[in-house]
Formats: sequence, C-alpha cells, structure tokens
Amino acid sequence: MEQRVDLVPELLAADLCSLHAHADRLAVSVIWQLDAEANLLGAPRFARSVIRSSASLSYGEAQAIIDDADRGDGLALGLRQLDHLAQRLRQRRREAGAFMLNGGDAKVKRAADLSLELSNQAGLQVNELIEEWMVLANAAVATQIAGAFPEAALLRRHAPPSEDSLQWLQLALEQRGLTLDGSSAASLGQSLDNLVTTAADDPAFGELLKHLVTRLLPPALYVRAGSVAAAEHRHTGLALPLYTHFTSPIRRYADQLVHRMLGASLGWPGYAINAEEDHDHEKLDALARTLNERKGAAKQAERDSLGLYTLSYFREQARGPLGPLALATLATLATLTVLTVLTMRTTLTVPSLPRQGGEAWRGPDRRGLRRGPAGERGQAAPARLLHGRVRLRVRQQPGQPLLPRGGGARAPGR
Repeated sequence: MEQRVDLVPELLAADLCSLHAHADRLAVSVIWQLDAEANLLGAPRFARSVIRSSASLSYGEAQAIIDDADRGDGLALGLRQLDHLAQRLRQRRREAGAFMLNGGDAKVKRAADLSLELSNQAGLQVNELIEEWMVLANAAVATQIAGAFPEAALLRRHAPPSEDSLQWLQLALEQRGLTLDGSSAASLGQSLDNLVTTAADDPAFGELLKHLVTRLLPPALYVRAGSVAAAEHRHTGLALPLYTHFTSPIRRYADQLVHRMLGASLGWPGYAINAEEDHDHEKLDALARTLNERKGAAKQAERDSLGLYTLSYFREQARGPLGPLALATLATLATLTVLTVLTMRTTLTVPSLPRQGGEAWRGPDRRGLRRGPAGERGQAAPARLLHGRVRLRVRQQPGQPLLPRGGGARAPGR
C-alpha cells in the first residue's frame, strides 16, 4: 500500500528521465500540427528533443489553474488550449465507438494516526487531457513502427467483446428496464454512454456499470504484428486501428522496446535494430507473452492489495467509534455467504443466517448476528451494508441463490 517499485534505477525514474520545472531533459517527442478543432494537418513528426518544463504540477493543481477564470498567464492559456483540443479528440473517439470507462478509483491509505482511510477518488477533467495526448502519441508511434516493421512491430491489441460475456449483465439491466447493446463495439460504447446519461441522478450506478463492463471485456494484450491478421490489430476499447505503448518507458518495459523500434524505423544512429529481418519473431512472441503475464499479475496484485486493506478498514470501523456495523434485511441466506463489493472487488464474509430471514446486525459488543422479525421465505432479498461512508446493496432474485452451491463468487466468463 502506497509503495512503488520502479522498473529502472531511482536516479533515472525520479530525476534524469522525469520532467522537472526549469530543467533540461532529453526526450523523444511526437510533434503534430492541428487546427482549432483538433484536426491533424499532415503526418506527425518524431524527434529526439530537449524539453524544459515551465512548471511541475499535480493533477489537482493543473485542474485548479484551468478552472481559475482570473488567470490569464501563458501557463493557464496553454493548459486551456490543450484541454480544448483534448476534448475534441476525445469526442471524436467516442463517436467512433470508444469505451469511456474511466471512473473513480477506490483508495486505501494510512492516516497520520496510522488508521486506515477509504476513499473513492473521482477523476478530473485534466486526467482526460493527459490521457488523450498520450493516446494520440501512442497511436502515431504504432502506425510508424507497423509501417516499418509489419511483421515485428509490438502492438497493443484489444479484441471486441463477445455477446456471451455480457449476457448476464444485460439480463440484470433488463430487470431495471435498461438495455445494453453488445452486438458490436460501437453499439456497446454508445449504449454505455446512454446508460450513464440515463443514470445521471445515480452516479454510483454509473460507476458500478463501468466497472462491471471493464471486468467483463477481454483484456488488451501485447502482440507481434505478424502473429495475428492485420484486421485483428485494432484496439477496440480506444476505437483505434493501431495502438502501442510508447509514453511510459520508465515504468513499462514494452515502451522501451517500442522506443528502440521507433528509432530503428527512423534510422537514428545508435539503434541496433535497423531492418525487418533483424527481429527474431520467436523471441518477440515469447516476450509479448511474458509482458502480458506480468501485466496481468501486477493488476491482480493491485486488486488483491486493495481487497485486503479494504477488509482491514471495515474491521477497524466495526471496532471503532462509528458504532455497530449494521447488516439490515438479510434473508434466505442459509450458508456462509460472500458478498462482493462490486465497485472495489472486495469480499466480505457474513456468517450463516436462518433460512426464514429477517433483520440482523452485528456490533463490537456482539459476538454473533441477531435475527429480528422473519420475512417471507423465497422473496427477493435486498441487503444493505451501512457504516459511516459505504453503502452496499446486493439483491437476490426469487428462486436464485446468491452463490452457486460449492463455490465462491465468480464473475461469468472469467
């Protein structure tokens, strides 16, 4: 928790390869010409450059400058212009069928008194600014290296979703009178936008929907361009025909490899790879598999860490000054039941309850769950987990157990 493991030595990661205010830094730049509506005027240019940044800003500081109407200095005007162009680029991708699934991130951290704090950090518009320019740079580099090395280029591929993977979510939404169209990538993107707009008065539902769709979509994978058909190079989630990772060489090895491919494609001196036949396809395929495995493992470790500390947070709250951790209206639960906090992918284990259901609660001075008035057996069982900051609803449909017998919670299609 709150720790980082650098890919490269700290001197490079924190200093020489990072932009600092008023300091010269060597870089590889992608340079475009655009009009006021973010239309590209010609092909991009790639250059080894020296960058001197005029300011080092956090996301919050940059957003505050953009929003401050009283600021008219060069930094504020430049940020607003970049933001204007980024929103045009984003809208264009949205219209092409991109999935806009970014939402708030659940975070657990230690407070000054060493207690755990749980929060949901909503993304800022300036996050979209950074994302759009990185996406544009990555796509430009992908086009360049795929053109120079059509067999060997390292690409980032995202396959389209299958209707089967979304079927259970579609059925769940239909019970609320909502429709999720997964017949194509473009229709899914548009359908998601419509659902989030429809649920504007319930932002938690919109975030939950984005999270579920993200987990049900197939993961993006690194591939050697020649290992799959050209039609399969597409990155569905971003609605781009070609994509790779180029913008973060200090934290991703794939980006370092792509930097070398870019330099080789442009004939820059000092780059050993300078022709298609110099690439060992078997080694590149093995490397792509390793990159996919390590990225998947890192993502799972991040989720597991969040789950562990979230459970620790709930345990602290149950023992702390907030009072009893209420579990209300739990019914028809006969065995140990695992409730999944879907927005955080965290599991909570609730002890067995009588079949007839009823009210139940647990507090720091109670060892077990106490049952109140019995509910009607077989009815849908809404459950609500309440404490100072978090509310969870889990609904059971008539005649359908929350968990399959003999197994834990598992997302369909995984």
